[in-house]
Amino acid sequence: YLGLPEMLTRFFKNDQNNSDTKTHKWMGKGGGVSTWRFKGHAEEHFWRWVCSWARSGRKPSDLGDFEDERFVLPGMIQQEYIIEPRSLPPGELFQRPAFSLYEQREERRRTIQERCEKVAALVADKSQRPVAVWCHLNSEGDLLEKLIPNCIQVKGADSDDEKEEKLMAFTNRQADCIVTKSSIAGWGLNWQHCWHQVHFPTHSFEQFFQSVRRSLRFGQKRKVHIDIVSTVGEKLVMDNLLTKAAAADKMLDRIVELVNEELKIRRSNEYAEQEEIPTWA
Repeated sequence: YLGLPEMLTRFFKNDQNNSDTKTHKWMGKGGGVSTWRFKGHAEEHFWRWVCSWARSGRKPSDLGDFEDERFVLPGMIQQEYIIEPRSLPPGELFQRPAFSLYEQREERRRTIQERCEKVAALVADKSQRPVAVWCHLNSEGDLLEKLIPNCIQVKGADSDDEKEEKLMAFTNRQADCIVTKSSIAGWGLNWQHCWHQVHFPTHSFEQFFQSVRRSLRFGQKRKVHIDIVSTVGEKLVMDNLLTKAAAADKMLDRIVELVNEELKIRRSNEYAEQEEIPTWA
């Protein structure tokens, strides 16, 4: 058993070299500067400790000699579309990746029209529907609703009843296109009937992953197509998202490996040599 302070000091370190748990900030939390991070030698030991009291698996074979046949998902096809904005950032001679969070936000606001027009073009074909379009800004959602025929938008200003009515309309196939945010519909919904999604890049891998999993889940019959529309200025945002996705896969692979090592521990009373009865017995 390890309490929070003991767990942190054993496996992690922070920039202040102390064990203050009241103001800790985890790596990548909210896009902030990381404070707590793994000690150089401690990552494997940390996950071994986690596997001593927890189990993780993505399919039955991760937890032993079980069949995966009924649990294999159809897969995902991910494609990125990089558009060229019609105007340059103020004071710039050419397009370049936005480095600071402020620059990235300005890039997102400056290119709303071009990005939304590209999304509308991607979903214009009726054969590509039903489709879920995920946005970040209210202005993006409003423009997408205008540009995409026969779509519904679920936004934060809607009442709970309005949100439920619109989400159920898409779930029940009364509407074939929905525009919303992951903070509204990214968790808990079963949209196996939807095999096409369009996203804008984000630093939050959790939001992206959960939004994709509304479609890529048990019951899905087709490969899920994920289109990501970005600009040259959002390159670092996209790179960060892909890095986090690769790190998550690597982490889960390692956890499953360690879980199986724990499951393979076998207690036995077998001896290497045959016992002998002493002559005096």
